[in-house]
Amino acid sequence: MDEYDIFGHLLEYQATEEFNASAIHQQQLETERKRPLMAKASRKYRADHSVLVQLRAEAARMKSDIIEQQGGLCFYCSAELQSSAEIDHIKPLIAFSDADIEHANDRSNLCVSCQSCNRRKGRKRIKGQQL
Repeated sequence: MDEYDIFGHLLEYQATEEFNASAIHQQQLETERKRPLMAKASRKYRADHSVLVQLRAEAARMKSDIIEQQGGLCFYCSAELQSSAEIDHIKPLIAFSDADIEHANDRSNLCVSCQSCNRRKGRKRIKGQQL
């Protein structure tokens, strides 16, 4: 079978109703798969950006006290914290409504984690301490 025969056969198949129905079905499945991702990407912060910047700065000022309370260990993996350790909101800022954003920096919602754990967690909510 030469090259033309293979491509000619493919072109003929692509012109069939079976191929078109399959392609439409695959496109619908892909759209359904992406729908939650698109909704998440389009979600806006509930709080004004300047409020979020202020909350992050306020949390950063508490970092050394939190490190001391955690015994110098990552909140999630218990590794010894390095200078690259990061303050983390256990319940992400994006999860707070305008009405309760003031509680985002409650001590019970703040921890210090190694950079690796904080990046892995991202904006997710977690149950327990292990990532």
